[in-house]
Amino acid sequence: MQKLVTFPNETLDFSEKAVITLTMPLHVTDVSSEKDTIQLRNLLDEASDNLKQSDVFDRDESLTLIDQVEATREYEDELVDSDGGLILYITTENAYYYHVDVAPVNGVTYDHRPNIIPLIKNYQYTRNYHVLLLNQEGIRLLEKSGGQLFEIDLKENDEDASAAQDAALGAESTSTAHDFGSKDTSEAGAGEFNSEHNDSIFEKQYDLKHYFSTVDHYIERNYSNKTGFPLILFGVKENQDLFREISENNYLLEESIDESASQLHDDQIQERIKEKEQEIIQKQEDELIERFEETTPENRIDDIPQDLALSAMQGQIEELIVEEGYTPTGSIDENGAYQDNNRTDYLFQLVNFVFNTDGNVYILPEEQMPDNVKLSARLRY
Repeated sequence: MQKLVTFPNETLDFSEKAVITLTMPLHVTDVSSEKDTIQLRNLLDEASDNLKQSDVFDRDESLTLIDQVEATREYEDELVDSDGGLILYITTENAYYYHVDVAPVNGVTYDHRPNIIPLIKNYQYTRNYHVLLLNQEGIRLLEKSGGQLFEIDLKENDEDASAAQDAALGAESTSTAHDFGSKDTSEAGAGEFNSEHNDSIFEKQYDLKHYFSTVDHYIERNYSNKTGFPLILFGVKENQDLFREISENNYLLEESIDESASQLHDDQIQERIKEKEQEIIQKQEDELIERFEETTPENRIDDIPQDLALSAMQGQIEELIVEEGYTPTGSIDENGAYQDNNRTDYLFQLVNFVFNTDGNVYILPEEQMPDNVKLSARLRY
């Protein structure tokens, strides 16, 4: 069993391999969690029963998948321990799962490819990210992934945290760790780069720019570069301006939370972060629709299966939007030619071509799509 948090993900490249895709919404309350466990068991029962009767897979594949389904039951608590939703892929070799913000519908599908549409809906806008609570006395680093916001224990996770701290402060210091969830508002915003005597930073007139530079390099090296998550700054504008001046982190977002966290309870911090997430998502959504509206006809392809297929295979598609629930028939051959048949491979193949050539795919409700259009692509050139 393996948890995944990024998409696209090489682990999901189940080329022509038998895979069961299980999706369901999740809830974090005690009562709902029990219901989620029951629902998960029901879906696993459904998968096992259907495998015994289905002709989608050959006998060996079906028997192996049944064994994998039974092995998955051992991880029930882990799988439902989140809010939002669960997307579970069971293959003949292993099982992989995502905890997502955008709750999918209950369902089980059987194919020789994973159903990635629910993942696209979840990852098409910024829902996974890091938040750096920044002040002159110390930092805290939070991560939003798998549908949950949590604080990263820098010293526990990284062997070089102490060295980075000492380098930042310019002298030996003892970290005073503050758990995310502390009720003492005077501690909110303090973290692993925090000196035991906060005032010493000012008393000894340490170079604040050097301190922020060390923080920047540390976060970039240990977190941003490893996850690819965007970084949101949370702090007063004065500190943010100085941090941006020295930052070399390519994942640092323009959007920020312009407020000191030092006097906020953790539930208030979470509220501010959730508000900023929604603001960023709305902005990205609006900009996407605007880009398509402003694209000239010669640089956009609407609902022409052959042109879309060839352009995708040749890496010419920058962005592809798909109407939610649309499942066209047909397939794409090895030469990029559209085949008008009863298969339902076309959309999956098209999406894979776009992802494999560093394009982006979005699933939109009908009201956000161009009029009378199911598939639309913006070309790179």
